[in-house]
Amino acid sequence: MLTPERPAVLLSASLPSSSSVPQELLQQGCIFQERHGWERPGWFNPRCKAQVLDYDYYGAYGHKPHQGYTYNQLLSDEYTFDFPPHHKVIRNECLSCRNAVAVFNMSYFGKFYLVGPEARKAASWLFTADVSKPPGTTVYTCMLNDRGGAESDLTVSPIEPGSEDSALAPAFEGDGYYLAIGGAVAQQNWSHITTTLQDKKFQCRLIDRSEELGMISIQGPSRALFFLISSLALYSQSFLT
Repeated sequence: MLTPERPAVLLSASLPSSSSVPQELLQQGCIFQERHGWERPGWFNPRCKAQVLDYDYYGAYGHKPHQGYTYNQLLSDEYTFDFPPHHKVIRNECLSCRNAVAVFNMSYFGKFYLVGPEARKAASWLFTADVSKPPGTTVYTCMLNDRGGAESDLTVSPIEPGSEDSALAPAFEGDGYYLAIGGAVAQQNWSHITTTLQDKKFQCRLIDRSEELGMISIQGPSRALFFLISSLALYSQSFLT
């Protein structure tokens, strides 16, 4: 699920006042972490919320050191060769996802659009799976190099052309695909795809919307949440969550 409002802030340790998502997570006891330059939820403290305060420089440079700083104490508890005190909390979160449903902030993922007259031809060259599917479908695939080695695994979703440009869909003619790529390899994948488009002279373009879009992933065997937020009837027993 894509959101035009970024639920994480790029290259920042503070919570963006313009977004209600981090504030809501904070009220639920969220302990934030950094992943590839993005701030995202790490785990939730069931006892109380842990506000991230401005850096106090340990009392230096005229700053007053924070007293009773819950967030700092929780981070200090992780500095151990043993399991941290909140290990059981994270275990319960994992079991909740496995047995019911959980929501993940995947905004650190790379979010690219491959569009243009020869986008389908380029996609057939780039990806191992057949991505020539109708809009509304998503294909999990690998992307290989000229030697047959794996460059990445990603999901590819065909999209319909349109004349109106927005963060959720660029304006283009011809074929188009939305690519969701792991944040750790997003820049490398961008370089690989753009190099391939140039070398093969495909008449299409790659658009990076990683910073304009958030990404929310709903995972788990329970479909109740899907029925509440989607008009799709997910009755198929083969539906994968």
